[in-house]
Amino acid sequence: MCLHLCASRSYYQSMSGQNKLQIFASAVSIPVAVVAERRRSTNPWLDEHWRIIALALDPPEGIHGRMRERDGDREEYFLACPPIELHPKEAEGYSVNLAMETPVVWIVTDMENDEPDDPMPLKVQLVTVSAFDAQEYLDPGELQVDVLPMPEDLLATVTRFVAAQPAPAPFRKRKNKRLYDEQYRFGKEPIASLRQRMKGKEPQ
Repeated sequence: MCLHLCASRSYYQSMSGQNKLQIFASAVSIPVAVVAERRRSTNPWLDEHWRIIALALDPPEGIHGRMRERDGDREEYFLACPPIELHPKEAEGYSVNLAMETPVVWIVTDMENDEPDDPMPLKVQLVTVSAFDAQEYLDPGELQVDVLPMPEDLLATVTRFVAAQPAPAPFRKRKNKRLYDEQYRFGKEPIASLRQRMKGKEPQ
């Protein structure tokens, strides 16, 4: 089950104590959009340069492609994107991010949008707060990765989600079970004991 969660503080505070615990017990989906900045490029081989500059929480429908601001040769547009997904099994990746001096959000964008009906030339593929997920895209390639400081309300939500997950089970080293530890079965002596006795050694 995946719950849709508005990351606003007032939404969370309006919930009862029991619901606050239950909402973080399963996967959580946080609706977001991003703001992309378009500038004229100084590169003779490129007409324009795009980068992600902001994250919008709980965006309204139909926001994709809407201009936010224009200032000279600089324009800002809203881009629709997949929601931020929080999964209990991936809590460690969120914890690594939260342990950073400044927790961040990673936005993975395909700079060549091949959808003919989309007015925007770029397409957001992933928005994540997992350090492990982001690491898979940090190598140079066709996808661009932008990093933004995590908004305060989103930071509070991710922190509560991680805190609600059960602590990982402590690592236990398995005992090295040898053949001579086998129990006698059907009246037969374990193979390891038999071999040692045949060599004139006492079974250990």
